[in-house]
Amino acid sequence: MSVPYPLISDTQPWVQAIAGLNQFIYSTTWTADTASDILVYSRTSVVDANDGTQLVSSNDYSVQFIGDENIVQVSFNLGSNPPQGNIVTIMRNTPSDRMNLYTNTNFTASMLNSDFGTLTLIDQDLALSTDKFSPHYYNSSTTQAMDPVTGLGYDEILPVLGANQFWAKDDDNLQFIAVTLNNGVLPIPGPFITYEADAGLSQAFNLGLLSNGILAQTVLSATATPYIIPIPVSTSIGGSGLTFTTPYALLLGGATPTSPFGQITNLGTAGFVLTSNGAGANPSFENPIYIEGILGTANQINVNHTLDPNNATLSLSDTISTPGTFTISGTTVTNAIINDSTMATATAENLSTSSALKSYIDTVVGGGFTFIDLCKAATTDNFASTYANGAAGVGATLTALVNGAAGNVDDIAIVLNTRVLFKNQTSAFENGVYTLTTVGDGATPAVYTRATDYDTAAEILPGTLVPIQAGTVNGGSIWLQTLAVVTVGTDSIAFIEFAQPSSTYVTLATTQTVTGTKTFVTPVLGAATGTSLTLSGALSAGSALFTSALPVLSGGTGVTTSTGSGANVLSTSPTLVTPILGTPTSGVLTNCTGLVATTGLTATGTKDSTTFLRGDNTFAVPPSGSGNAKAWINFNGVGTPAIRASFGVASVTSVSTAVYEINFSVAFSSANYGYSLGCGRAGLGGGFMIEGPGVAPTTTVFRCGTFDASFSAVAAPYVGASFFGA
Repeated sequence: MSVPYPLISDTQPWVQAIAGLNQFIYSTTWTADTASDILVYSRTSVVDANDGTQLVSSNDYSVQFIGDENIVQVSFNLGSNPPQGNIVTIMRNTPSDRMNLYTNTNFTASMLNSDFGTLTLIDQDLALSTDKFSPHYYNSSTTQAMDPVTGLGYDEILPVLGANQFWAKDDDNLQFIAVTLNNGVLPIPGPFITYEADAGLSQAFNLGLLSNGILAQTVLSATATPYIIPIPVSTSIGGSGLTFTTPYALLLGGATPTSPFGQITNLGTAGFVLTSNGAGANPSFENPIYIEGILGTANQINVNHTLDPNNATLSLSDTISTPGTFTISGTTVTNAIINDSTMATATAENLSTSSALKSYIDTVVGGGFTFIDLCKAATTDNFASTYANGAAGVGATLTALVNGAAGNVDDIAIVLNTRVLFKNQTSAFENGVYTLTTVGDGATPAVYTRATDYDTAAEILPGTLVPIQAGTVNGGSIWLQTLAVVTVGTDSIAFIEFAQPSSTYVTLATTQTVTGTKTFVTPVLGAATGTSLTLSGALSAGSALFTSALPVLSGGTGVTTSTGSGANVLSTSPTLVTPILGTPTSGVLTNCTGLVATTGLTATGTKDSTTFLRGDNTFAVPPSGSGNAKAWINFNGVGTPAIRASFGVASVTSVSTAVYEINFSVAFSSANYGYSLGCGRAGLGGGFMIEGPGVAPTTTVFRCGTFDASFSAVAAPYVGASFFGA
């Protein structure tokens, strides 16, 4: 008989190893055709092997062929190596047709012989088991003697099954036979219940033969077969013994088994419940709303339907022991419980939820504003930090850029879980209310996290007010958020001062002494009787701030009318800082310094860097010629040149060490002008200065350099030059 040989996994080469700490490479003692023939499994030592779930992906390792015999070696990728202690199994996946044994060029002759020798032994063992022990099909359903050719015995032959047949051992337990269902030959006889008669089934009970009654079984029966209890049930077994039945009747429990049936009324009405009508009366189905009432016991509520059968009235029991006094006056019907924060649906019969009441009161009292919880302090400038937005603002953080404790905000020490208003962030979307969640130390930065009651767009609303408890600048103030926020972490959040700290307000009901610097907002002042009064800011025009003239000794002018009449004499000569003078009509101005010639003086000509004011009160260009310089300069040549004084020179620049370019304000008519050069080094001896070097003069620029006595270029602190020509 030809039997196909299935794949037997035990014949496949495999190795196992316990994974070491950070072990990446695993070796075998055999080869393979290709890397794709290699399977790798990994599992912990406490679970059973499972080829389906413990196979390692080939993306997590690579296969190398080592040496002349191309021995398989597996190398795991970094981060994919098995954990220490795992059982690692490496196997060559040999196909059932074993074709890779023939096509594999890595095998040597001895390796092939060894592998085929192993397979031959397995095949022989398989054939022996198949031939001598396994059941075999036979082409006939008849009983067969031992086959002289195959040596198969009776119990090794499985006959071919027909329709509705199954295999079973015969009564002698010698051979398999084909058994047809319902043919009367069953291997194990037993009781059966059928609706129709079946002669083939021994101990069958035919339900079709039953008359009206109840099927029952009793251990008192000698045959232990079912039997029928006739209807009506006899009084001997708990029935009434009556020979009639009443529609919609209920068997009532009475003193004797002969108690009669009782008829139930109102049967079949939807929603009705079966209700007892007292001793001696039949029960009936009744509408539950017509139950007149339930009287509560201790700490219960009374239910009364007498006033309105369709609407129950609830009242407190007289035995209520809860502290307090309950007074029920009149009857109030409640139609619904509403959650309407606008109270538009409020009626005398509706009850409102507490959340709706709170929202309504907050809106009415707050005038559209919403207060959030008090903050300990508020910032006065930007907090240098890194912002992380969390989950759309929830859990968003500000982390300090440097390690260290959180420190103070507006001179207030901030401790763990303290609420702080951040209102001055450079990136306005970072503003908001935060709590200190990490204090910080020398190794850790301080971290603030958005407060849980003010971290979503639904909470950061325009109109929310944040009160500040303490702080030198912001203590006692209230700040208003003004912007609509749709996306936290993107949209700007801005706070403006809604109410200033109470310390900045002063109410002078009577004569009081005010110490320190105070800000008076549009003050109304009466007669000043003190020694001095300091007002900051501009006084509004037309306001009667003073009811009488302020004396000169008190800082006033003594002027009694708006026309400025009166003797205005100052006790000392004050210094006028950038005064704005009108046009004087007479008098002589003397001993004035710092006045701009074009301001308040009459002069002709053009005033600029090329002209000078002459004695005849005119501006003129210096005359050119052999005795007059058209331009001159004195400057410090060390580092960036710095002009001490000059005329006709716009600027001087450093080209390189000790080499300068002098730029004229007005160009010469030609480059053939005359010049005089000089330089000095205080305390270091003299030096000299030359034209150039290497660049000829032009009409607008003159290049020169300074040198010491040894002809080395040295920047001089004192450099001077004069230029003559037209």
